Amino acid sequence: MQALIYKVFTRKYSLSLQADALQLLSEAIAQNELTAAQAAQWLELLADTWTKREEGRPLVEAGPLRELVAAITAGSDHEAAALAAGGPGQAAGDTADVFTVISAFDVPALWYDPG
Repeated sequence: MQALIYKVFTRKYSLSLQADALQLLSEAIAQNELTAAQAAQWLELLADTWTKREEGRPLVEAGPLRELVAAITAGSDHEAAALAAGGPGQAAGDTADVFTVISAFDVPALWYDPG
């Protein structure tokens, strides 16, 4: 599993892992009895969330990582998505505040008058 952890964190996200952070991730994968595919997906979520939450800090430390693992592992999918989006109050798929859908019939017709 350590090779998979290095592959996701170091190669894909350019993050450096401390030895205790690597041990923490290995233990968390073993405790949750994740398959290799599930572990890869979980590590992707962790690495992506780390880069968004820690403002791209390249050194992964055990303290903040332990909090992140606890939040994602013990929390619901909604909380994990909110963490991945960058904060607890905003979910990743929440676009209601950003976009408004209108009907084509509600748009006023524009006429071009060249003269």
